[in-house]
Amino acid sequence: KQIAENFLRRALQYWYPKFPQEGIDAVTKFLISESTIAYISSKLGFKTLIRCDVCLV
Repeated sequence: KQIAENFLRRALQYWYPKFPQEGIDAVTKFLISESTIAYISSKLGFKTLIRCDVCLV
């Protein structure tokens, strides 16, 4: 989690240098939230991959 958070903060600061720090913090917090990660993962098909990984075949 810490690696993703650091990456997002630095990327946002680089891409949007005039964006206020409070905004960067809010966007970073939103993007690394459990619900956002779950939503993005499900749209990318990770749910299917996770199910396959757990199968004991």
